Amino acid sequence: MLMRFLSLVTCIALTASIAHSQNYEGGELSSKIIKGKTFLVISEKTQRQHTFDSVKIHRYFAFCYSGKNISIYSQATKQLVASNIRAYHKLSLFHSNYQLLKANKVIWLNINGEMLEKNPNEKVNREICGTVLSFEQRLFKQRDSSFLKIITKDVPGEVIRDITLNLTPLFGSNYISFLNNSRELLYDENTEFDKELDNLTFLERTADGKQNIVRLDTTGQAVAKIILLNAIDSRYGINNKANFKEFQPFIFMQNNLYGYYPMNKKARYQFLNPINQCFARFMLTDGRKGWLAVDGKEYLD
Repeated sequence: MLMRFLSLVTCIALTASIAHSQNYEGGELSSKIIKGKTFLVISEKTQRQHTFDSVKIHRYFAFCYSGKNISIYSQATKQLVASNIRAYHKLSLFHSNYQLLKANKVIWLNINGEMLEKNPNEKVNREICGTVLSFEQRLFKQRDSSFLKIITKDVPGEVIRDITLNLTPLFGSNYISFLNNSRELLYDENTEFDKELDNLTFLERTADGKQNIVRLDTTGQAVAKIILLNAIDSRYGINNKANFKEFQPFIFMQNNLYGYYPMNKKARYQFLNPINQCFARFMLTDGRKGWLAVDGKEYLD
């Protein structure tokens, strides 16, 4: 894990270095605080600057907050590229494009500062850093016992981890599957971002017909089962394209209402659309509509 972490840090640094050489011209945007006011410094030579409540400097852009509105300046052109933005998110560290919420519409912003109506379908390949791992996870039964086999391979296909866990002490005779209802998962880091094997999530069906979403924690000396959601309805869905920390967000139902885990711990929406990378459209029981972001914040129309 330490070597993988160091490799990941190297990869991020390399990516940042490449982006820096391609997009930073004439110095970077910066911010400074004078007498309690935050200034975005456009040019040190001309002292051209603007005042905001706060400023966050990112690799390609500066995000400037004034009340509930966000203005976005390009690092490359030093120009304002978007204003009156309510929220912004990025799919992962390895993505460059941002998804923005402007008024009640979701749009995209690429590294060139262009506003896009449709998802640019950015492809991310970590092979440049040599850190791409592939994973195989299989649930199987042997006599009356349940097991999980985990195989991790590096880029050349060499097996670097091969373990088998006995899940019977944790689940007994309950039927378990992955969240896509399968008993087998095959993926790599270019298709399933930031999915760590130390945080495995399962669907557990109990003898009384209820369903639980559980996480298998292998970080301690003994494997532990942590219940994330219990007694959910049979209908639920999964979005395999978005990520939120170590979990893949998924829709669940409770008492005929919908929720998105891990943003919601209880179902609260009359309807909830599949998440579109970083935002999901919802309607509350009182009829109000809005957007749910991957950080759990709601933005009402």
